[in-house]
Formats: sequence, C-alpha cells, structure tokens
Amino acid sequence: MAIIGIISDYPSCQQWLDGLRSPSTKKAYVLHLLQFCKFHKTDPDQLLKVNSNDLKEMIVKYILNLKKTAKNSAGKPKRGQTSVNSIKTYVKGIKSFFDEHEISLPWKKISRYYPEDVTNEYRSYTRDEISKLLSFADLRDRCIVLLMASSGIRVGAIPLLTLKSLKKLEDGLGVLRVYGRSKKSSYDTLVTQECISTIDEYLAQRRERGETLNDDSVLIRDKYSIFSKRVNRPMSLTTGALNHQTRLLVRKAAL
Repeated sequence: MAIIGIISDYPSCQQWLDGLRSPSTKKAYVLHLLQFCKFHKTDPDQLLKVNSNDLKEMIVKYILNLKKTAKNSAGKPKRGQTSVNSIKTYVKGIKSFFDEHEISLPWKKISRYYPEDVTNEYRSYTRDEISKLLSFADLRDRCIVLLMASSGIRVGAIPLLTLKSLKKLEDGLGVLRVYGRSKKSSYDTLVTQECISTIDEYLAQRRERGETLNDDSVLIRDKYSIFSKRVNRPMSLTTGALNHQTRLLVRKAAL
C-alpha cells in the first residue's frame, strides 16, 4: 500500500508497523498518525522528542479541531467530511503509536474532549435485500455476500481466509476460522448451508479453469481471464476492492 510506504521509512514506525497484523488496521492506523503529523507539521520521529505534557496538549488540540470541522448529524458523511462518531477512532492510531514506544499519556483525561456520539440510521440488510443483492451477483460475489451475511465477519477478514479456514460439518453447515494465524484475534463462527454450497461451486469452477488448489489457497481470489497466465497466480482481494464491488452490487440492486 502506498500509504504504508510513506511512513515505513521513519525508524520510529518500523517496529510499530510490524506489530499491526491486520492489513485494514495497519492502513487505518497509519492514516490516523499521518493526519495527526500533518496537522502539527511534524513527523513520527520528531513526535518522540516531545515531552508527555506537550503531547497531551497536541492531541487535545487535534481533537478540538476535528470537533470543529466534523459533521454533527446522523448518516454517512460524504468524501472529505468527518463524522463526530469517528473522532475517537481517528485517535486510535495515534494512541497505538505512543503505546508502542511506551509513552504514557493520560488517555482517560484526553477522552473527556471527545464529542458525544450522535445517533445514525444504519441498520443491517434485510433478508429480502440480501436476496436482491445475490440476484445481481456473479458466483464469486455471491460467496462474498453469503460469507458476510451468515458469519458476521468484517470485510477486512476476507482477504486473510484460505481454504483451510473453512471446515464442513455433517449437517451441511460450516465452521469458519477467522484470523486463523493470530493467537490473540482468532475465533470461529458458523456459516450457512447455502454459503457452503455456493463456495463449493465457486471452488469447483476455479479447478475447472485450471487452478491448482490446496489448503493454503486464498478462499476468495481476484478476477482474471480464463486463459490468462494468472490462473495459478491468485491474489487476495484488498478491502478497498471488496468495498468497491459491494457498492456496485448495491447500485445494481437499487438499494
């Protein structure tokens, strides 16, 4: 990711980046830290030379500025806007960076400056809406929709799934091991019979097209031309690509 490359040259960030295992978390936290540095016209290495009291004031000043410019109403903000509900999230990457360097800051006091959350109108998709999405999706994208709808996993977990992440049960259900490589974050969740059968169909299609699959093959791969040399060079989907594809489906389904 280009944004990771921007910050990886700073000595203060190299070990910190290595400790962020989830690609989506890493991208978000790097963005949080970069925005903070840009606001104060500094860089990560220079932040470590600032004393704790001044760092606290810098963070509070940053939060107050975000509050001043944030959208203070319900609903999804447009590009370039900030939601007041997201401000405490934008500070997570900053906190993670200072925690990595064992810089103790009064985070409880700092949290007093967070704005009060406003209610939003977000909700889950209904069964009928999911059915409509599936009707516009191709085989691979049906797998994506059914994985998220039946298991409840985050979008950012999908690129890390491999064939061995999914185990079938005798009754047709499946057990999905999420973040399987992480001792701390790994957990199991169930997926439906419909999801299992759709994934079986998807994997069979990949084999028919000449792809050699094993336990470590990515569960959901990138799209490719049938006779392309990339048949046996699968790539995991990025979170951005998954979000983009979902938006396309939502538009097609007029939801």
